[in-house]
Amino acid sequence: MNPTTEHQWLTRLVGDWTFSLPAPKIDDARVTTIEGTETYRALGPLWVIGDAVAPLADGGLSESRMALGWDPQRRRFVGTRILSTTPSLWVYDGEGDPDGRRLRLYTEGPATEGATHSEPLLDVIAFVDANSRTLTRHTKAADGSWTAVLTVEYRRR
Repeated sequence: MNPTTEHQWLTRLVGDWTFSLPAPKIDDARVTTIEGTETYRALGPLWVIGDAVAPLADGGLSESRMALGWDPQRRRFVGTRILSTTPSLWVYDGEGDPDGRRLRLYTEGPATEGATHSEPLLDVIAFVDANSRTLTRHTKAADGSWTAVLTVEYRRR
């Protein structure tokens, strides 16, 4: 199969990135920002796989792996994410914006660290330019609206 425009959009993620996000407020934690690294690579012309590593407040490491692709039969972006800090497998189903800047990925997972139940989530990957992007996580309110709860900022290394 030949790559589509959607597959080509995903290749924009390929490369080495640094990221930062606000640290969760835990007791007297002095750390206010979490910084980590992420590397995306292509798996053939149809998939991208991203591996991220960031320090945890307890001195450990949080690791995650994300795989994203485009399913031409469903006409949807698809993917999965696993994290070393949760037993949940996040399954993504998404759509791109017509302007080509954003990818909206719908899933279910724990909205907060340590949560014992899953809830609907929306992760939005948005390119600011070729070397910077964001990932904003949203939770779904009872009225069906989405509320941003966390934004991760990425810079290409």
